[in-house]
Amino acid sequence: MNNSDKQLLVKNYFDALPENKFPNELKSRATVMLSGSAGWGIKEGSDQRADWDIHVLLSDEDYLAVSKKYGNDYVIDDREHAPVVFCQIHNKKWLQERLLGKDTAVLYLWIYTRGLFIQDKIDVEPLVSECRKGFLEKLPELQKNFHIQFSVRRLDTASCAGRGIMSGTGVNRGEMVKAALQTFSLIHGEPYPYNKWLAKHVRQLSEDGGRLVELCEQCLFETDFPKIVKLAKDLRDFMESAMEKAVGKERWIHYWWEFNKN
Repeated sequence: MNNSDKQLLVKNYFDALPENKFPNELKSRATVMLSGSAGWGIKEGSDQRADWDIHVLLSDEDYLAVSKKYGNDYVIDDREHAPVVFCQIHNKKWLQERLLGKDTAVLYLWIYTRGLFIQDKIDVEPLVSECRKGFLEKLPELQKNFHIQFSVRRLDTASCAGRGIMSGTGVNRGEMVKAALQTFSLIHGEPYPYNKWLAKHVRQLSEDGGRLVELCEQCLFETDFPKIVKLAKDLRDFMESAMEKAVGKERWIHYWWEFNKN
C-alpha cells in the first residue's frame, strides 16, 4: 500500500469517529500523524501484528475542550477495527517539550520525521524541520557524548563478563548494544528510533550498519563469558573505527575516560 492510499484510509477513519469518541467540530483543526511501523512504511507495518499508532495534536484551547469532555489522559483504543487503532491525543506543547527535552529530543525527532502526516492543521511539520536544524547543530556534541556512553557500557560489560557476573553482564551488554546502535545512527547524521526498531533502522543506514547489527546480536546471545569479553572488544574496535571515519582523529574516541563526566 502506498502512502497516498494509507493517508486516505487513516483520514477516513479519523473523520468517521463518532462524537462520543472525538468532537466533530475539532476534526478539521487537528494535526493527525500515523506513527509506528505503519507510518514508517516498513513491511512489518502491513503485517497482521501491525496496528495504527495515531497521534492527534491540537491547539491548547481545543485540547482543553477535549480534556473537559472526555477526561484527562484520554486515548482512543479501538480493538474492533482492523488493524487495531491506538490514538494518542495531545496539545502542541506536549510535542514541543519532547522535541526539546534532553532525554527525548532525538527519539521524537525520529518519530516525527519518519511518521506519515495525514493532515497538519496546527503546523507541526515546520516545528519538526526547525528541530532538525537544531539537531544537526548539536550533532558533534551528541556523537561525542553517546560514544563515551557506549564506551562506559562496553567496559562494564567486559568487566562483569571477566568476573563471571551473570546479571551484571546481561544488563550491561544490553545497554552497550543499545548505545552502539544509537551512536551509529548519530555517526550517520540521523536521529534514532525506539528500541523495537533500532536494529532495523541501523541496517538501513549502510552495509556497515548490517555488520554492526550482526555483531551486536552476537554480543547479546553469546553465553560463554570469555567470548563475551572478546566480542565486546570487537564491538569497541568497530565503533571507534566508524566514529573516526566520521569525525576524524579526536582524542575522545580512544581515550574516552578522560572526557567521561559521569
